[in-house]
Amino acid sequence: MTGASPDLRSALNAITNDRVLLKDHLPRIAELAARFGHTIVAQTETHTAGFNCFAFAFGLWNQADYVRIAAAEHRIGENRFFASSAFARHLLTTGVLGPVSRRDLRAGDVTLYGDQNQPAHAARLIDAHRMRSK
Repeated sequence: MTGASPDLRSALNAITNDRVLLKDHLPRIAELAARFGHTIVAQTETHTAGFNCFAFAFGLWNQADYVRIAAAEHRIGENRFFASSAFARHLLTTGVLGPVSRRDLRAGDVTLYGDQNQPAHAARLIDAHRMRSK
């Protein structure tokens, strides 16, 4: 399995970090799919509280209890229970998540990008060559 190229990862980060409307992401994502030969599909799901790459990879984003808690936390300016980089780091440091060799990866496994002290992105393994992420 090969990971996303650094150029692709950088371009995706630029798109997601720009403060533009989702509709403006769509042509940029289409251009990346053509440029890098990856299957990149923009999802136009309705935004829900707590919908980010970590909530998506951990399967939380569409769970009613998580959405309710994330929305309440957002309204009062706290993120104690929000699926985030800090949440992923906590799962790593407490041993809930741990490293897996490439040959032991299985469809559905969560993949974290970045370093162990500061995961920057999360995805789910589809197969040996593809990941799915928000």
